Amino acid sequence: MADHLDQILLQKAGLLLKANKEITILKIHNVRLGFAANSSSSHSIVFCDPDQVDELLDSYEFGWNEFVAHSKESKMHYLSLLLYYNLQNIMNSEMANIVMQHLTGIPYTEDSYIDHQSIIDLPFSRDMKGVDTEFYKEFENYILQEDIAILGGNDNYDEEEDISHPLSSNVINLPLGRESSGRYIARKDKTFDYWTLFNVYTGAKVRFSFNDIKESPTKASYPELVDLKITNCCFKNCIYCYQGSTSNGLHAKKSDFYSILSALGDMGVFEVAIGGGEPTIHPNFDYIISSCRYHNIVPNFTTANLDWICNPNNKGIMDEVGAIAYTVNKYEDIENLSSIIDKYGYTRNKFTLQVIVELTEGLFTILQKAYEHHFRVTLLGFKGTGRAKDIIPNKIDWIKSIQTLIKERDCPVIAIDTVLAKEYEKELKKIKIPSHLYETKDGTFSMYIDMVEKKCGPSSYEPDKLVDLKMDKDLFLQLANNFFNF
Repeated sequence: MADHLDQILLQKAGLLLKANKEITILKIHNVRLGFAANSSSSHSIVFCDPDQVDELLDSYEFGWNEFVAHSKESKMHYLSLLLYYNLQNIMNSEMANIVMQHLTGIPYTEDSYIDHQSIIDLPFSRDMKGVDTEFYKEFENYILQEDIAILGGNDNYDEEEDISHPLSSNVINLPLGRESSGRYIARKDKTFDYWTLFNVYTGAKVRFSFNDIKESPTKASYPELVDLKITNCCFKNCIYCYQGSTSNGLHAKKSDFYSILSALGDMGVFEVAIGGGEPTIHPNFDYIISSCRYHNIVPNFTTANLDWICNPNNKGIMDEVGAIAYTVNKYEDIENLSSIIDKYGYTRNKFTLQVIVELTEGLFTILQKAYEHHFRVTLLGFKGTGRAKDIIPNKIDWIKSIQTLIKERDCPVIAIDTVLAKEYEKELKKIKIPSHLYETKDGTFSMYIDMVEKKCGPSSYEPDKLVDLKMDKDLFLQLANNFFNF
């Protein structure tokens, strides 16, 4: 689901862009968070006639000037400059020039440039030490088609003026940002022939193909996200705990984490959502976080432990994680968290609030408070296992609450989990939320691993579907085979 229920504009990202002739078509399958790229110069990739010629190009200066780059030579110069500027984010200019020449055969010259506000972000390798060369080559092949051109110009003109180029109506909406300093990594699913781009700073993710796949992929070859349970110990004793965690719950063994995370890294997993129990009380919590980073996996975690957040010694761990989900039951919880963030100088956008919709009274007020204190909110569906098996959830019209807040311009950024999306799929379709903005089934692009019991399955709330893991065997093969069969 989109960050906001009213972000239906993102539906445009999923439309199949067609021309009057047979060409390779880029198709977007799923968006978890939207990308934005505002600039004063406005370079676009557009469909064009194969007989289109270069226009107004001067020494390959791709700046504010209006131009059309259509020849293979001009597009290769544009691509080589994109590559050069992206490489400069992680290496010196001399080395960037060497790598650029190796990949494109074109050396950097000072009389050629791309205006900085129109530089497209190319995804980097998982270790962030170089550009993803496989993605770049496929991107290059796509751009070099005879039906595609680079259109230059700027938006620094009076709105009443009609100075648009005839090709400006044929813009291709690439799922790539601008000027983000190397925030993206990519993964190619060779079985189903699509790419996934992942922003390692914001968690934004998009799946797309450089070709016209008839049906959007419904399964990945390997998981993109892993829900990782590291402990069954928690002192809260919440009646709605679907894991049934207690103060006597066990912690996962430290010695098991390296092999599991190594296998996940080899699979190309982007991120893990670490949970429990209360994960912050695991005696090796800091080791687990740093091990995720060592294997190029972004660690996130869920907590209800304000004491841990208040401990200034844990700031280093917070700096390593992508996001921290704080469980909220009442609006006072939001005010407490906000004051702690201000007191200790934490980065506010590291935190997101999570709320079990059907077990929370005063949802409307909680969402208002979240907006007031600048927090994102993830709305969770009810999971009736563990201690929650005897609870009867309350059916509430949370969609109506959000729509009201949107109208009042008082709504925080909203996301929903798979359980809630599945339960309210009809309602989401009724208000025309695009299906590529949310997931309704676990085990297709994500999986669950219980490190305490050494089991894995499609989700944490379907215990009957969990299978055993043998820690002394090849974990890569076990996880891959089990994921394939979910």
